[in-house]
Amino acid sequence: MSRRLEIIYGYTVTKTTANKIKPVLATVLLALLFVFMGVWVRMMDGSFAPWQQVYLRMFLAGLIALVVFRRSFSVDFLRQIRGRDWAMYGLRGFLANTIGVGFFTIAILNADLSTVSFVSSLPILGILGWVMFREKLRLAALPFIVISVVGLAMLTGLRLDSLQVGWGETAAIIGMLGFDIGYMLSRYHPKSFSNYQNTTLILLLTWIPLFIVSMALHEPVIPQHISMSGWIGLGMSSVLNVVGLFLINYVFGHLKAYVVGNLLLLEGVFATVIGFCLYGEIPSVMALAGAAVILGCAYAISAIDARGDRLEAAQLEGVS
Repeated sequence: MSRRLEIIYGYTVTKTTANKIKPVLATVLLALLFVFMGVWVRMMDGSFAPWQQVYLRMFLAGLIALVVFRRSFSVDFLRQIRGRDWAMYGLRGFLANTIGVGFFTIAILNADLSTVSFVSSLPILGILGWVMFREKLRLAALPFIVISVVGLAMLTGLRLDSLQVGWGETAAIIGMLGFDIGYMLSRYHPKSFSNYQNTTLILLLTWIPLFIVSMALHEPVIPQHISMSGWIGLGMSSVLNVVGLFLINYVFGHLKAYVVGNLLLLEGVFATVIGFCLYGEIPSVMALAGAAVILGCAYAISAIDARGDRLEAAQLEGVS
């Protein structure tokens, strides 16, 4: 098979991955893990200071990844890591976990929750994919992307008459960009490095700027008292940080950014279900309608992209 089939617009396209079922399912699982991360964070509340819990779970996640993926590391491998690779790992961790988490926290404190939820979930990954990688957006998917934004507004309960752009809303936009650009930078990692190696190296660096912020805010290095729920939350969130980052690296290597962005809107759908099951939060009819719209659009966009990839792969193979 021609090598032109191997890399198109930064993500892998082969006979086995032209069918996008596995990466699509991985993205759906990732959206679910994002929701459960909120559950573990709630359990940690009261035992840890805000930034303290973030750097501790990232630090533990790095140690867990190092132990679990230790067979992927050797002296020869460490010698292959160049300075710019270390810089990229550090930049990814800083953007996604320091800028992303930090400005999201500021947004929550200075804007309505519905507005922050809406802004933070906007599917702009397709725009970033075009800017950073000249990644094509299939025109057939564009109407469904627009409709999914409407569904997102319905799900989050956003009211247009209350929409304004202040410091909180601006912080939400900055946080969203931090998360999304951090995700996209996964495509700049050396192709010869495995996902196990990339995941571990990022986590081993990510906690450092978070620790610096925590110390700058005069938070204690060690918690005074940790409840049982706090220990459970810390352990589960640390494990899920490893799994989540591994999945992020995987899906952005096999799917177009706009497809990932719209599939991640399922986080809001899962949050509605989990909120009802765990906390008795009854969703409104409007929220349920928004969830249905998001589900339908996610399916349509995934199907359109998969069909387009199959056609492109067949055309390229025919001329090779």
